[in-house]
Amino acid sequence: MKITIKHLAYLGLAAICLGGCASAPYKPQGFSDQEAERKLNEIIHTCQGLRQGSYINISFYADVLDVDKKEYSGNKSGYFYACNKMSGTLSMSKNRLTMFDRGDIYPLRYIETISKLPEPVSQTAMADDLLDTIVKNVFQVRHDDPERTLLTQ
Repeated sequence: MKITIKHLAYLGLAAICLGGCASAPYKPQGFSDQEAERKLNEIIHTCQGLRQGSYINISFYADVLDVDKKEYSGNKSGYFYACNKMSGTLSMSKNRLTMFDRGDIYPLRYIETISKLPEPVSQTAMADDLLDTIVKNVFQVRHDDPERTLLTQ
């Protein structure tokens, strides 16, 4: 069988088409292309409304684990750093952000929801509240105390 330039051109075209199919972007199961695009735009819009240092929770689509071998499953909570619309990523850290900490990077196309959470109470805040309560109880001034005017001045 003689291979001609025409055959090589067809083989090259087939390789390009099949290669494009293999590297198609992730789309959640059960979503049409338009629904997946709309959902991604909602996630980007939510990211743009977040402030750096906000405490957030992100949840991933259930079928992401089949597509990417990295650990993108379930829910993750942490402090929001940034959202890069150009590269389609979100940066989030488990601990409060420091000068050189950029957190972990997650692709936006794998994220199903982003929700803002109340800030977790730190240990020092709990100790401060405890000290305030103790001081108020020790130095409590009763209404019928004869030295009330002296103590409240």
